[in-house]
Amino acid sequence: MARKRVDKTGKSISAAPAFRDQTALDEYTWVVETKQPLASRDIVDLDDLMGRLPFEQRLIRLPLLDDGENVTHVVSLATWDKL
Repeated sequence: MARKRVDKTGKSISAAPAFRDQTALDEYTWVVETKQPLASRDIVDLDDLMGRLPFEQRLIRLPLLDDGENVTHVVSLATWDKL
């Protein structure tokens, strides 16, 4: 939260500030459709949006299935390293 200065816990992806718009939506969609975890690593550049220096982001998105069949939530965990 300190790096992006945003806490998105419990919020819809469409309600959160747009850091990785389509990429993040594609990741969530893939996790929901495949019911598989997803890991990624990329450079997040918030300089234009927030005046923050770029950083490397490693993240994992995990599907949660309340009924064992349908993804009802996706949990995401990210770590950030300075470039």
